[in-house]
Amino acid sequence: MKVVAGLLFVCALAAVATLGVLDQHSLNYAQRTDFTFEYDGEQLGATLLTPEGKGPFPVLVFLHGDGPVDRFANGGYVAIMNQLLERGVACLSWDKQGVGESSGDWLAQSMRARANEAKAGIAALRGQAGVDVGAVGVIAFSQGGWVLSELTEGAEGASDVDFMVAVGVAVNWRRQSLYLQRQRMLGEGYSEEQIATALAFSEKSDRYLAQNNLTYDQYLAWLRNSAPPAGVLTEPMSPERYRFVMRNMQADMSAGLAQLRVPFLGLFGEKDRNVDVQESIQVIDGVFQSSNWRDYQLKLLPGATHSLLKAKYFDFQTPAQWTLSAEAMFLILGPDAFAEGFLDSLGDWVATKSIAVHKHSEMPSRKTSRISQKGPETPN
Repeated sequence: MKVVAGLLFVCALAAVATLGVLDQHSLNYAQRTDFTFEYDGEQLGATLLTPEGKGPFPVLVFLHGDGPVDRFANGGYVAIMNQLLERGVACLSWDKQGVGESSGDWLAQSMRARANEAKAGIAALRGQAGVDVGAVGVIAFSQGGWVLSELTEGAEGASDVDFMVAVGVAVNWRRQSLYLQRQRMLGEGYSEEQIATALAFSEKSDRYLAQNNLTYDQYLAWLRNSAPPAGVLTEPMSPERYRFVMRNMQADMSAGLAQLRVPFLGLFGEKDRNVDVQESIQVIDGVFQSSNWRDYQLKLLPGATHSLLKAKYFDFQTPAQWTLSAEAMFLILGPDAFAEGFLDSLGDWVATKSIAVHKHSEMPSRKTSRISQKGPETPN
């Protein structure tokens, strides 16, 4: 009988522990509103989460990184959104085109098209209760940085954005691609000499592709005849991926950031294997210094990965490299999977800037909505 009682007690503890783990990955909102908005003939499936308390609430809009990302990044946004909701900040996110409940194809989009899509999403907030359309920020992850830089002051509709957060962003597409290749080759054991030879070939190849605008068949023919050195990936891109890269490979944040006139927070991981964070910090700081913009912070978080997770457990370059033990650790740790200081730094900064922006929006000259009444623009 005692053995049975002991087993029941152990099972009860396991159940409580399991519920605790699952609870860490649950969204803690007061109200969830699922809706769709239109951009360029496509329907985007979106979710607005509002916190406990009396609104209207400031809103942070999520701009995804590369790949087929859904509105919650397969659960990766949960801890971030909860941190914001606890501080009285609403969250808006939607499935990328062709993902989840959204029509279209994200691979057919340029960064500018995605920025225009974001403007349409922000404009859709006009029809939602409990939000302050005079206090809207964006948070961009990785590739989303090039979307963010299209939303700065010089772009039409940019005044709809009151503050910006960039997480693990690269400034220049082609330089980031070379850094990514270097880190991959280091991980695969190539020598510095082999890496230098491969990077020189890749840089020359990128320049050739950018200048000649090859069709996909021409690209395949060029790839067959190019004789790349060791370490250069020879598997051809799919037609969709190739066109996506050709459409966006000239992306660079510098020009957009030079026109930025809203508070900016940049968060970077010291152990980032995807982005040269030292270059990003140096270039972004230099751009703001040259444009005489001072309302910004750039933080490098020790021991943090590209996604600002703890490198101790999650030191991978791509999601495909994650081990079963890493996936289990992410579930067990919940918010503690993120690097020390990330969630608090983000939440505190957004909450502080939201309050300041909200007070400014209540001034008589700013009481009318600043969101454009025009429909979404067609991408160039």
